[in-house]
Amino acid sequence: MQSPLWYVRRLGTMSPGEIVWRVHHALRSRLDSQLWPMICRRTSAERVLEVGAAFSSRCAQAIGAVSGAALGAAPGAVSGAAATADDGRVVGEAERAYVLSRAQAAMEHRFSFFDLRDIHLGDPIRWNREVKANTPTPMDFAMKVDYRDSRVTGDCKFAWEPNRHAHLVPLAQAYHLTGDIRYAEETVRQIESWIEQCPFGYGMNWRSPLELAIRLINWAWTLGLIADSGLPAGVAQRRIHEAAYRHLWEIRRKYSRYSSANNHLIGEAAGVWIGATAFRPFRGSESVRREAREILLREMERQTYADGGNREQALSYHLFVLEFFLLSGLVARNVSEDFPPSFWSGAERMVAFLAELSAGGEAPMYGDADDGCVLGVGGPLDLTWSLPALGAVLLDKPAFAARTPRSSDRLYWFLGRAGVVRHEQLLDAKGTPEPTLLSKCFPQSGHYILQAARAQPPLSVSAIVDGGELGFGSIAAHGHADALSVVLRLNGRTVLCDPGTYDYFTFPPWRRYFRGTSAHNTVEIDGQDQSAILGPFMWGRRANCRLVRWQPSADGGEVCLEHDGYARLPGRVMHRRTVRLSIASAELVVLDELEGAGNHVARQFWHLGRGCEIRPEPDNAFLVEGEGVHVRFELDPALKLTFHRGESDPIIGWFSAGYHRKEPIVTVAAAAEFTAHVLLRTRVRL
Repeated sequence: MQSPLWYVRRLGTMSPGEIVWRVHHALRSRLDSQLWPMICRRTSAERVLEVGAAFSSRCAQAIGAVSGAALGAAPGAVSGAAATADDGRVVGEAERAYVLSRAQAAMEHRFSFFDLRDIHLGDPIRWNREVKANTPTPMDFAMKVDYRDSRVTGDCKFAWEPNRHAHLVPLAQAYHLTGDIRYAEETVRQIESWIEQCPFGYGMNWRSPLELAIRLINWAWTLGLIADSGLPAGVAQRRIHEAAYRHLWEIRRKYSRYSSANNHLIGEAAGVWIGATAFRPFRGSESVRREAREILLREMERQTYADGGNREQALSYHLFVLEFFLLSGLVARNVSEDFPPSFWSGAERMVAFLAELSAGGEAPMYGDADDGCVLGVGGPLDLTWSLPALGAVLLDKPAFAARTPRSSDRLYWFLGRAGVVRHEQLLDAKGTPEPTLLSKCFPQSGHYILQAARAQPPLSVSAIVDGGELGFGSIAAHGHADALSVVLRLNGRTVLCDPGTYDYFTFPPWRRYFRGTSAHNTVEIDGQDQSAILGPFMWGRRANCRLVRWQPSADGGEVCLEHDGYARLPGRVMHRRTVRLSIASAELVVLDELEGAGNHVARQFWHLGRGCEIRPEPDNAFLVEGEGVHVRFELDPALKLTFHRGESDPIIGWFSAGYHRKEPIVTVAAAAEFTAHVLLRTRVRL
């Protein structure tokens, strides 16, 4: 249960239309709890589904994962023993070993996600548990379960993650590679045990439409991959059909709206589009599919900036929704119902944005990140290269392929062997230029990349400056207070990092820290965040950024931005930051200009990349050294420096590579008092 103040603040973010909708939603949920037996009868698949052998072939056709149907290859699944036209193998040995290792873990009911490794979930698997706390989750009527209250449910993400059923995909992949029926049998056994333990409408696993959608996509892909095994059959097939239909029915009537209509709505529509395509036919299936298709087309435009960035201002969610979009578009092509060019143009812009952000090194996970990925093929970190690889083939873009590894066997699970071959052809395309580092700007999403490279002596530098909105919609749920923050990559290595997210629900002080200004490479005034935090997914008064100057050059260039986040403080402080890069002189200069009436305390923060160590030097300087990194920072004489690493009171000096994972890093805090105006110069010698 949230505090009364939270409800007051949340109400303040809603329009009158949203308030009416939420009241209606609450009343319907209360009525549902009384009438649920009748609702269950109404949604009986026995009445509305045509259960038959056609199911398996439709599922396989919809995903097209191993048939290459999207590329015009002959229909039908490729068996693990079948020879391919080029080298007689389906996937390489490394990918085969990876798949079989994951499948063996799934056979043994061992799970690894977030900060957990090889956790045994029981035999049979206990689906209604919060895995980290090792405690049962409530089995009340689903809409009565407050998943935000960790005292009641534990951390809901640890309850939901195994129930997304991404781990079933490696089981199906292993069956496809080996023909061993045990993998297919275990797949069906686990789905049936889930249905048995998770009665329709009750418990955490029916609480979130997004979770239903992701589970449905993994079911569709999994069952398509084992289609030629003859499983599921008979009663099992009918039960799975009925459960799939109930997923579709429940998602559709609870599509996210208003301030909740962010990545959740995209995921819900993708789940319905893919699920209703794979599990056809049922009464009304075509209208269900049409509705989901229209939502996907609309939200591609609504939630994507013209420059390709995602409006939630969080790279993890950019990857998340791009995966939903590409999987949905792939299914549309497989069943010869392709989406219009406007959809693919939006997808192309999203892939281009990701490719450019990754050109100078590891893409920074700005904004919230929770390890979210859709399909159980690979892991969340794979998405930064696998999605551009998939996009390269679907969009026929050699430039995207050039940003991805040459060995892309993982594409096989989306596009078949023909897709892997096509990716290799794109890499070898005549005239494909080598990737170069050129400064780029994404003015709508507010990301400015100053970068350049030289041959002698070898040096490549890439600095990303954040001048975007806080986040999407009235609550900006997944944004961070990171205005004018700088991320720096040198020769592909991260020197200045974005420290990540770490937690959503369980540890409020850590949630607040990782979202706050002091966790980013920018300036904090009077100990306040640039934007006002009102709750774990809610913001009040927010910083607005404005571009003052953008002057790219072959040498790097210059960008100047300002924000008004501290105009709410006494004295109405404004922060203007100029960043200049020169590859010729091998230096980056950061100028922070602060102006406002009265006396104030400014603190700069510099968060060093993982593996970077620091050596203080005289005159406000320090050396940063690590693998492939040797950099000298020279800070303004007006600043007083302090060095931190992994401290918890107060929290400072941490990096989170994933949900509930954190590790110490070196953070430099540099403070200065000023009256009316100050100009602080930071010089980084590369």
